[in-house]
Amino acid sequence: MSQITLHHDKLFNDLIKRISSEYKVDFSGYKSDFILNRIEDRLQAHNITNFSDYLKIVENDDLEYRALAGLLTIHVTRFFRNSYTFDLFKNEYAPEIAGKGGPIRIWSAGCSTGEEPYTMGIIFTELFRERGVSLPYKIFATDIDPAAIENAKAGIFSRSALIEARLEIVDRYFELINGMYHLIPDIRPLVSFSLHDVASPVNPAPSDSVYGDFDVALCRNVLIYFNDNLQALALHSIHKSLKKGGIVILGQSEAMPPDFEKKFTAENERLRIYRKR
Repeated sequence: MSQITLHHDKLFNDLIKRISSEYKVDFSGYKSDFILNRIEDRLQAHNITNFSDYLKIVENDDLEYRALAGLLTIHVTRFFRNSYTFDLFKNEYAPEIAGKGGPIRIWSAGCSTGEEPYTMGIIFTELFRERGVSLPYKIFATDIDPAAIENAKAGIFSRSALIEARLEIVDRYFELINGMYHLIPDIRPLVSFSLHDVASPVNPAPSDSVYGDFDVALCRNVLIYFNDNLQALALHSIHKSLKKGGIVILGQSEAMPPDFEKKFTAENERLRIYRKR
């Protein structure tokens, strides 16, 4: 049970408004339990139980403020996470998309530190290498956290980010330097990183993509943090940005809401793969 009681409602709301204003993201649409759990993690880190005391720390310590904001914006990710989803995509959907000709356009929404969009870059590079063909393709990767975007651009990862990647993929696409895995230069230019809120009511598609028209959109393990209204905004943005017949992939703990079943058909309900009608 949350230690932040109704007595703290205004203090809590003021803090969330401050973070929302700075990051230009409406955190009021995030599930309360998610936000409260993140705040309580920080209370425990400081060995305090009083939310008012924690607010004083946040107000006077910019590093603590950044630490809290980071917890609200960074989500767990790694290369080929839930690898069977990516195996199916490479074997079934990537060849279908490539068969239509280029350019291929992909959107990774809520990309965090870049493992997911780089995974898509590796998948298509592998596909073209195996088939001896080449098509132009671009991956647009977006997140709300500037620090995550900068880390993603660097293309440097720990071994834990690669635990689901096959050894031959690691050997082919990464260089081990001082204990860290550096993505090879061939893959990094395929991905364009930018700040964007997938649930923005104003800009459905990332601005650097200009017009959307994506063949694939990945929005994995993002909707689980949103309330129903924010989920609807995000899915509306994705639907509007996809080509007719385009593929959307959600996270394993997510499902297409009933209101969107007329806009998407389930390709693989177990793996949360859907197609725009």
